[in-house]
Amino acid sequence: MKKHFTWLIALGLLAGGAGAQTSMPLDPAFERFLRESMVKVTDQVGDFTITDSEGVTWNLYQSLDQGKTVFLDLFFTTCSYCQLYAPIIEQIYQNTGAGQGNVLMWGLSPQDNNTQINNYKTQYGITNPCAGNQGGGPAAINIVKEGQVFLGYPTYCIVCPDRTLYFDICYPPSVACFNPYFSNCEQTVCIAGFSADQTEICQEEGVHFLDESVGNITS
Repeated sequence: MKKHFTWLIALGLLAGGAGAQTSMPLDPAFERFLRESMVKVTDQVGDFTITDSEGVTWNLYQSLDQGKTVFLDLFFTTCSYCQLYAPIIEQIYQNTGAGQGNVLMWGLSPQDNNTQINNYKTQYGITNPCAGNQGGGPAAINIVKEGQVFLGYPTYCIVCPDRTLYFDICYPPSVACFNPYFSNCEQTVCIAGFSADQTEICQEEGVHFLDESVGNITS
């Protein structure tokens, strides 16, 4: 797994910082400086499958191959910062089509069961799919975190259709902060695909093709 990176600093300061920010938060300005200094972009993120708290199954690579950009919200239900920023994440979800457009959003919890997640979603107005320990959330988080410097929850990531991972971006979050990443992902979408109404034809018969391509294939 190759990584593009700029520079790493103060790893010794993070020895006890792999948990949630709720336990021992850093100064917000310093934490933002640390996050912006860490490894960010991975050429290829590993595949995973989750089943959300409503029983719907999602596969990362299948979604990406359909030209979707996937926003990942790494959270847990009792994390105070996750709760604090939940309205912003929900606004981003709504602004990007609420799962009906080119952006999907999945919440991944390392420890919560479906009931806990659904109660959290109701209390904080979250409507995007979320998976916890009953739906493969912990395993998916481990795949996303592989090779990265993980500072705690919440962590926000974006995966482009070409499987590029932007890890731990936009903290603290704002609606506008994620837009450049979405734009970068849109530029990577280019998938050729056709389907035909029949596969066997005789002389002088015709075939109707349906263009299912995504992006500007000829550019």
